[in-house]
Amino acid sequence: MTELTDFQRKTEEIYPGISLRFWEPLEKHTSFRIGGPAEVMAFPKNSGELGQLLNKSVLLDCKPVILGAGTNVLAPDEGLRGLVICLKDCLDGLVRVDETHIRAMAGVTMTRLAMFAAREGLSGLEFAHGIPGSVGGGVYMNAGAYGGEMGRVCESAELMTVAGEIYTLQGGQMDFSYRHSCLENSGDIVLSALFSLTPDDPEAIKGRIAAKDGKLSTGLYTWTNDVALPDLLDIDNAMVAAVDNATTGLKEKLAEVVAESAVDLVVDDPETGARIVRSAETNLGDLCADAYRAMSGADIAFVNGGGVRVPIKAGAITLNDILRVHPFGNAMCVVETTGQQILDALEMGVRALPAESGGFLQVSGLTYEIHTYVPSSVMLDENGMFAGVAGEYRVKNVKVGGEALDLKKTYTLASHNYMLKGSGDGINMFRNDKLLQDEVMLDNQVLINYITGTLGGVVGDAYANPYGEGRIVAVSEAPAN
Repeated sequence: MTELTDFQRKTEEIYPGISLRFWEPLEKHTSFRIGGPAEVMAFPKNSGELGQLLNKSVLLDCKPVILGAGTNVLAPDEGLRGLVICLKDCLDGLVRVDETHIRAMAGVTMTRLAMFAAREGLSGLEFAHGIPGSVGGGVYMNAGAYGGEMGRVCESAELMTVAGEIYTLQGGQMDFSYRHSCLENSGDIVLSALFSLTPDDPEAIKGRIAAKDGKLSTGLYTWTNDVALPDLLDIDNAMVAAVDNATTGLKEKLAEVVAESAVDLVVDDPETGARIVRSAETNLGDLCADAYRAMSGADIAFVNGGGVRVPIKAGAITLNDILRVHPFGNAMCVVETTGQQILDALEMGVRALPAESGGFLQVSGLTYEIHTYVPSSVMLDENGMFAGVAGEYRVKNVKVGGEALDLKKTYTLASHNYMLKGSGDGINMFRNDKLLQDEVMLDNQVLINYITGTLGGVVGDAYANPYGEGRIVAVSEAPAN
């Protein structure tokens, strides 16, 4: 074991109870997957811990580096000395406040914010879909595209000073201008933002999102067209040409065939065309969850429906196909958890039914029923996080390996860091669980390894039913007495 530096020992002394990692590779926390080790990286779980980190940093005689989602960040190969504060596992709440307002924590991605607003029937954030990065960064630099920008819809922002003090600025006080806000001068950190939006038809909003460039963005790629790419990036056509030339090798890599599928793997209902992966079992959801369980050896695996983005057609499967299914670069983790926590997570995932939810859980190693006639009584905190169940559970008859779920028993659960560590989609019950495997493999690689290794390179008839194999059953009527 490498001996700790004086700086590392000091951080241990002044930050008891806060998650710290020493010589943590920055490449694990940037979208470009580059960067050497950070001497100390801290992972606050909430704004209170973030405040402690900032307030006490004066004792370290250094200015902390704040790292958000890590999008478009170039980290040095030699790494960073001092303290890096990583916010990706906190500040992730997203909630509708009233008829016209949404509050988003700083760690919420811009794409997730835009789609949440669309599903809620609130217009004004269509421009944000496909912009890389998070709400915090978006407010900080007044991100914009397609004629829209954050300053036009941000009514107020909750901020934290470098001393750990919290205050609020109204939109008119933020000095929003082209790719600028007052935060560039103060260095203060965005905790959350309140957005003022306009009610509209959800399908009309989604249509406008799609119409920006003729295709829905994956959040990872911007597809070339006559207008969108130069306008989005504020660059000229010469720069576009240079980028295209530089990415030729990447395009060839993405086109490589990595496996085959004998069946269509779906996220939409084959009969109606409606998206169902966020409200019902699908064969692609089964496949993704099975991959996590097989690659981890866990008892159970969960995959959030919002993380299964696009279908895979029967035939050759390219690397690009896999990356489009899982475009966010989440990493596999395994935790030790209880039956009660598993039940609570399933209940959180179905709270919105019959409406869809990104937190709807596709499962492996487990089956459950959703009694949709039971109204949801899930309680949320002010950040949109799970806070308990006030009444009857909609989720019933949960079985693990064919045996009834034991609420007091300990199980091993595989999923990804977004959910297990970052409380993604409000599923926060696992964040303090014992980590058995920590970010060992990216989600897209998990899927590739499962198909090429366990399945022998071919997704076969076991996944032929587009509606899955009956792991999730909806019960619409109460049983007769």
